[in-house]
Amino acid sequence: MKKRIISLALAVTTFTGIFSGTAPKELLAKSKYEGVGRLRIYSTSDLHGQSTTFNYDTASLHKNGSLAQISTVIKNDKKTLKNGNTLLVDSGDTIFGIGAKSTMEKKLPIASSDQYMYKLMKYLKYDAITTGNHDYDYGYAYEKKILKASGLDKNTVLCNVVDAKTKKPLWNERKIIKKKVKTTKGKKKTIKIGITG
Repeated sequence: MKKRIISLALAVTTFTGIFSGTAPKELLAKSKYEGVGRLRIYSTSDLHGQSTTFNYDTASLHKNGSLAQISTVIKNDKKTLKNGNTLLVDSGDTIFGIGAKSTMEKKLPIASSDQYMYKLMKYLKYDAITTGNHDYDYGYAYEKKILKASGLDKNTVLCNVVDAKTKKPLWNERKIIKKKVKTTKGKKKTIKIGITG
C-alpha cells in the first residue's frame, strides 16, 4: 500500500509540475529506517524558440523566460538540494516561435538538422520531453530528423499521435527513468519514475 501512495504522489507531482509552470515540485520519500530522499522536478513548456534573453522581434530584453534563464535558475537551485536528485522535463512547443527565428529557418534547407533548441536541451540533460502542435509546423519528417540529430529522440515520449501509414506511435509512449538518491541517513536508493507524454 505504501508503494502505491508514493507512486500516486509522484504521478500527481509530475502532472502538476508539467502543466502548472510554477516553481519546481519536490517529492519526499520518507522511511523510518532509511531516512528521506528527495526528487525535485523541473518542467518547461512553450519555449517557442526563445533560447536567449534577447527578443529579436522587438529588439528588446525578453524578461518572461528563456532557455538561458531557465538553465541558470536550475543550476542555482540544484546547489540547494541535499540528499536528492532532479528530473528535468518539457511539454512541447519548443522549436517554432519568434518571427526572426522562423524567418532564419526558412532561409535554411527545410531538411536541415541543425536545430539549436533541441541541441541546447540535450546539453542541459533533459530527462524526457514531449512534442506540442507547433513542433510539427514544418512537418513530421522535419521534427523526426531534428530530434534524432540532437540525440533527444530517445528521450521523447508521446502517446496520443500515431503514424498515419503504419498506425504505430511516433516515439515511445512511455518511459521509465531511474534516479539515484542518497537519503538523510546515508542510504543510496534508486527511484523509478514513469513518464508519458
